[in-house]
Amino acid sequence: IVSYPFSARIASIVARLGAWVEPGDSLVVLQSEEVGTATADYYSALADYELAQVNHERESQLFESGVGARKNLTSAEAELRVAEANLNAAHKKLHVLGFTEEEIERLGEAHQVNPTITLFAPIAGKVVTNNAVLGAMVDESTEILTLMDPTLLRAEAEIYERDIARIRIGQEVKVTVPAYPHQVFG
Repeated sequence: IVSYPFSARIASIVARLGAWVEPGDSLVVLQSEEVGTATADYYSALADYELAQVNHERESQLFESGVGARKNLTSAEAELRVAEANLNAAHKKLHVLGFTEEEIERLGEAHQVNPTITLFAPIAGKVVTNNAVLGAMVDESTEILTLMDPTLLRAEAEIYERDIARIRIGQEVKVTVPAYPHQVFG
């Protein structure tokens, strides 16, 4: 079952009912205010971190050459640690929202606030249910898509108590189903 743990609007549907998908294939694109805010926060934290790094390097060079004060260097070190902590928090927030490490790296290079996130297939399989409606709102309780790997199926059987002694682990079993009455699976 593919869902999203935050409120979002379906911006585009990539995978259609009956389609076969591989792990990492795009399924749907969502628009979320939460994603837009987190992206903006990440850019702000990244800019603060880069500025703190430059300031720290400058104060370090000034101190080493005997021109800068120890107090300014200590202040720059503290600002750098705070900026690094804020950047790590913003980075982790993007992971919580579903961004992969590669997507976060691309965000760092692009510097564009985009409130969209793409949901990818977690497994190889067939799209067996598709509740995605373009423009519809989804939240943590919405089952957007269901993927199933039809290469591995499970059969449940009810066995009479008197027949339990005839069953062994690893025993070969043959199964017939009403959909294919003349075919034996096993």
